[in-house]
Amino acid sequence: MKKKYVIENLVYDELGKTVLRMHNERFRDADHIDDHHRYKENEPISFSNTIRALSYNQILTEITKGERKLLSPHGLLKYWGSIPEIKMTYADTNAIAVYPNGDDTNETLRKVVLEMIGERYQSIEVPLLVIGIGVKKDRRMKSGFTFIETEHMQVKEAPFLLKGGKIIYSGENGIISSEEGIQLYVPPRNSGLRGVFRNRDSMIGADGHEFFVSDKHSRVQVIREEKNLEDKID
Repeated sequence: MKKKYVIENLVYDELGKTVLRMHNERFRDADHIDDHHRYKENEPISFSNTIRALSYNQILTEITKGERKLLSPHGLLKYWGSIPEIKMTYADTNAIAVYPNGDDTNETLRKVVLEMIGERYQSIEVPLLVIGIGVKKDRRMKSGFTFIETEHMQVKEAPFLLKGGKIIYSGENGIISSEEGIQLYVPPRNSGLRGVFRNRDSMIGADGHEFFVSDKHSRVQVIREEKNLEDKID
């Protein structure tokens, strides 16, 4: 039987409280990463940014054994029509984009990621998507954090990131450029280390270099397998 999936916002329920508690313990006193907003019961967790989202994804996959995770760029396109509040929200994915050329923005972190993912990628000619990468607090870094490898991390070559334009999800072919689809924005000169995010229902950005920006319109959007009624996860 073909699996069906549900896309939903992470909310301040039992699961959401656990995720936030673990996140804040790991990033205690880390400005712009820890989140001490006073959420109401079942309120959508908001004020997400690139690093918070990667941390939430890391924790979700740990405590649910991979049954729940944030949307990847591939899942974002595949389930575009099922995303809640899509017309009015922003959401980070569980991936970062690593471009062939360095720049002054996040270059130290870009080198950390390239070293982590191995010799095969030390000299890259096309951009990479690193999906499911983890983060941890690191006071030695100017950013206050660093990237770490996780059990669920995947590295995918992403030639569609070489230029802006429209993209679609094409099954076994993954994400490809197309004359129709969702507008994609990429950085100039194929440079840097960038967050990958959705902005409302109009575009996907793979050019985000401000890892700590957040506001009340952001959401943490999770994918999970749909269960039978008696097995449904609330």
